[in-house]
Amino acid sequence: MGYEKYKQKKNVILQVLNEVKNNISEKQIQNILTSKINNFEKERFTIAIFGHFSNGKSTFLNALMGYGDEIFPRW
Repeated sequence: MGYEKYKQKKNVILQVLNEVKNNISEKQIQNILTSKINNFEKERFTIAIFGHFSNGKSTFLNALMGYGDEIFPRW
């Protein structure tokens, strides 16, 4: 997917999320959605990586971040 297509899809998702947020009467849920929408707009994501010892977690993170040299240590 090209960057322009990504931006279009992101904008559609943001419109839907804001519409949902505006139609919810529960203030606590609105606040949670507002926080999630802000993170999505800023393109901030939390990714959890877990697994057994020596299963390639560090290798995966290094590849995901595009580092040829290892940043995260292998144990």
